[in-house]
Amino acid sequence: MRSVTQGAGQLNSRGRVGCHALQRVALACAMIWTGSVAAQPQCRNLSEHDLESLGRLTFEDGVSAGRKPHELALGATDGSLIAGEIRIVQQPIFNTDLPDEDTWLFRRANQLHVDTREQVIRDLLLFKPGEALTAEQLAESERLLRDRPYLYDARVLPRRVCGDAVDVDVVTRDVWTLLPRLSFDRAGGDNSYGIGLSDPNVFGTGKNVSMGYTKDRDRSGVDFLYEDPNVRGSRASFAVFLEDNDDGSRQLLDVRRPFYSLDARYAWGLRLDNVDREEGLFLLGSEVSKFRHETVFSESSAGWSRGLQGGRVGRWKVGYTYEDHTFEPLPGVVAPDPFPVDRRYAYPWIGYESIKERFETTRNFDRFHRTEDLNFGKRWAARLGWSDEVFGADDVSRLVLRGGYTNVNHVRETHLFRYGFNLNGFWNFDRDEEENLVANAFARYNHARSASRAFSASLGVTYVRNLPVDRQLLLGGDTGLRGYPSRYQQGDKRFLLTLEERFFTDIYLFRLVRVGYVFFADVGRAWESDTPGGDEFGVLANVGIGLRLESMRTRRDRILHLDLGIPLVDGPDVGSVEITLRIKQRL
Repeated sequence: MRSVTQGAGQLNSRGRVGCHALQRVALACAMIWTGSVAAQPQCRNLSEHDLESLGRLTFEDGVSAGRKPHELALGATDGSLIAGEIRIVQQPIFNTDLPDEDTWLFRRANQLHVDTREQVIRDLLLFKPGEALTAEQLAESERLLRDRPYLYDARVLPRRVCGDAVDVDVVTRDVWTLLPRLSFDRAGGDNSYGIGLSDPNVFGTGKNVSMGYTKDRDRSGVDFLYEDPNVRGSRASFAVFLEDNDDGSRQLLDVRRPFYSLDARYAWGLRLDNVDREEGLFLLGSEVSKFRHETVFSESSAGWSRGLQGGRVGRWKVGYTYEDHTFEPLPGVVAPDPFPVDRRYAYPWIGYESIKERFETTRNFDRFHRTEDLNFGKRWAARLGWSDEVFGADDVSRLVLRGGYTNVNHVRETHLFRYGFNLNGFWNFDRDEEENLVANAFARYNHARSASRAFSASLGVTYVRNLPVDRQLLLGGDTGLRGYPSRYQQGDKRFLLTLEERFFTDIYLFRLVRVGYVFFADVGRAWESDTPGGDEFGVLANVGIGLRLESMRTRRDRILHLDLGIPLVDGPDVGSVEITLRIKQRL
């Protein structure tokens, strides 16, 4: 266990004996006699943990003090309390007090690992000593820490109340973050691989650096990423991404101060993104045409909010977006017919977002045996803009439409239901119709049958209107239909139904990797009336079995999916078995 404390100083036990001691006794008696001794604040303990027990705290037990028990312990959430001593306790990657983890390799890993710096953890907290403190701040600070890829889990525990000051313990456990980028991905019959190096917590600073070489069906090249989510301990973030491929390049710069918490009062951002690459159009998994596509994108924005009020957050945002798309034919390659037309959007916009705060923790929903934070409150957002020549757009006037809604409900205690929709597109006033419009609706049901078994069902429906020639709505092995080639069907309508019976085993390989498996069925279709790639083969379906592996000692947003899918409906280039190997951020 490694711990760092900050707070009241300690009295020096040394002192001179003799007249100085007598003087202090006399002075104390005089102060008592005159009634000038200040009454010491009464203290009450809120936690039974000491430093030693915090170092052994087991995150896997599912206990978290960030909810209603927190509010009961504090006894006030109206700002009448302030933060006192904040004690940081950092657990090593491996707990060598356990016989299974007390090995030479694990001890050596703990020694070589550079712990997250204490100040990085303090910078993520929503309170500092002497500032007002509420139960909501404690709970959200815990969620913010848990969201960091370099931390396995976190607990923020009120330890003691002395007068109006609350002493707090913050317990975290690091994961190993410096890893080679040795990746292999197979989906829908297409292979991709990469080699390089990445670390989302360079020297314990919380900064993310990644570099390497990747190759897939479309292109190959090298890339570099640098990201600082808390520049110089502030709430501002900075990211730069560079990519040099055999068919083009990309340069991305993103600087922003987001709404980092529910109670954050303002935000701003600037994003510049330039992409130049060759792209293709697909039918039944085969590329039928190709072209060069260059995109220049920039967006600046500012936002303000009154913060968390009555369990709800409202946020206003304004901004300006510029988006320019240009296309060129490639020599010796079949070009699309008709060929994509250049377009340029430039528009000021205004948006509003509403969030209802009802966070709870769960397990085995998107992760393996890890604490997960779900918001059971409604969330919706809308944005309206006006793209016109006067703002730098092309000579077409358009209304910009953006919107979305999500919600999570408990059907019963072990039943979760998540659903929502989003809309993205334009209204073209010259043609008096929708343009580049994409509408999605989704629903997901999860039933935790037991601690080791769950049933999951998800349905996604997409509808598009008047997409430009360079965009396609596709369905195949790369988009969830695991028994079929990538980019197999295309159209202006799509649905995909996925059913999975999930099993969370007690297998803990080498005390590193959790193991699970699934039985699954996928049913889907993409179609439109005037295109043969969909109507001819109708609804496609497959069944299969899959293996799930999640490392408990490396960054928490990586789960390996190995699936074997058997198609139930035949078609051109459809094999008897399709193997999919992917790294995903959730189950």
